[in-house]
Amino acid sequence: MKIWYSRIFLFAAMMGSLASCVTTTNVAPVDTNAAHDKRIELGMKYLETGKRDNARWQFSKALELKKNSADAYHGIALLHQANGELEHAEGAFKKALRNADPKKLSPIRVSYGRYLMDTGDAKDACDLFEKAAADFDYKARPEALYLAGQCAQKTGNTARIKPAFEHALNLNAQFVPPMVELAEIYFREGEYAKSKRLLTRFEKVSKPTPASLWLGIRIERIFGNKDKEASYALALRNLHPYSKEYLEYRQTLDQK
Repeated sequence: MKIWYSRIFLFAAMMGSLASCVTTTNVAPVDTNAAHDKRIELGMKYLETGKRDNARWQFSKALELKKNSADAYHGIALLHQANGELEHAEGAFKKALRNADPKKLSPIRVSYGRYLMDTGDAKDACDLFEKAAADFDYKARPEALYLAGQCAQKTGNTARIKPAFEHALNLNAQFVPPMVELAEIYFREGEYAKSKRLLTRFEKVSKPTPASLWLGIRIERIFGNKDKEASYALALRNLHPYSKEYLEYRQTLDQK
């Protein structure tokens, strides 16, 4: 009997101990913000690599973690834009702007501005780019300024183009996109040495483009450097034989 009672006592003690462990064990809380941010990061990576279904799933999960997430709506807008679902993209962009932290509006403004440029609403796009460019805390201000310059070209605001491109390069001297376009502006204004210097800077950091080679041809003609002109012409013919720039070059030869 004593042995039997002892076994019962031991079993009860073990169960009590287990119950105590169950009631006192603390489950680590889920960091909702970190989980949300990870979903956004993964969604953007999937979107960049063309895995759109995976991107959609990540953005949906991010919305479950944080209702009305501006970042999630931003990703969804980009996804719809990539899919050609423009009406849905428009709505998602607007939701992203409505729900965004005022200090984090600039990336969404730039994306929405690009969307508007693509869909023919350049006037509103310019306003978005200018607001992003005026945000001193926005790390991609050179891009916003470059886009503001491009937008000015589309809307005929010629006075804004050159200052926007120059400001972008002033903020980041190695920012490639505006280099050739600004060098072209200098060339048309007769600032040939300035155009040449900027084109040389471009050639140090980027591969040649039809526009850069055609500009190089015209610059070297001005300075009378026939060998350099021929070198640019050969590169344009070999690398971009079907470009409009090569056609323009051929037309200048026919006129001689």
